[in-house]
Amino acid sequence: MSPAEAFPKAWPWITAVIGVTVLLLVFMPDHTVVGVLIICILVGLTWLFWWLNRPMFTFISVEKVLTIQDVDGKVAKLLRYQTARANHKGITEFWCRNISADGSIDNILIDDQAPFQVRKEAGDTQVCKRFDPPLRRGQIFETVLSYELHDSFPARHEGIIHVVEGHTRKVRLVVTLPEARKPKNGRTFLRYGGQVHKELAAPKIIGSRLEFETTRLKLGGEYCLEWDW
Repeated sequence: MSPAEAFPKAWPWITAVIGVTVLLLVFMPDHTVVGVLIICILVGLTWLFWWLNRPMFTFISVEKVLTIQDVDGKVAKLLRYQTARANHKGITEFWCRNISADGSIDNILIDDQAPFQVRKEAGDTQVCKRFDPPLRRGQIFETVLSYELHDSFPARHEGIIHVVEGHTRKVRLVVTLPEARKPKNGRTFLRYGGQVHKELAAPKIIGSRLEFETTRLKLGGEYCLEWDW
């Protein structure tokens, strides 16, 4: 957003500051009024800087649901349900990044359709959803990313990861295993650059299902749900 676009939002506040300043000049010493005015200007500039530099999106909630369909971990499917808000007007694209697995990934879809664009970067797959017409500022939208994984969970110790790429309010990780091979235990960690930063609250285990939910996520953090089975 440009300063010209932000100005209409700020105009009521500018008018209020001018009015309050005139009123204060009637009842208070000049130096006090100047101090108050400087504080108001600094607050206004801070707000303007924040408004102009907001991230492209705010992720209201992200839920990843992994379903492993066989006891050998050869066939699985991941669904990512997302609710987000556009913080600027005219946004035409949304990219889903950090799509990776030890095995192969097939049939990537966004909202049950082929992605507008697919690219590889540093070993990860990235896919794009196109918006037509472009998103409005403040518009809330939902997307569902889905893909199939093959030969990705063969080990006794496995896990899934969510990388926080933008301001995110809530993340939920769900893993469903075959009834014939339920989880023996579960753990969750916050990592940075692949190194464990701290252990988080243990996930809920309900039969063959593990669930973990958290808020106040750290930008750049890797939230890992691991299990033995």
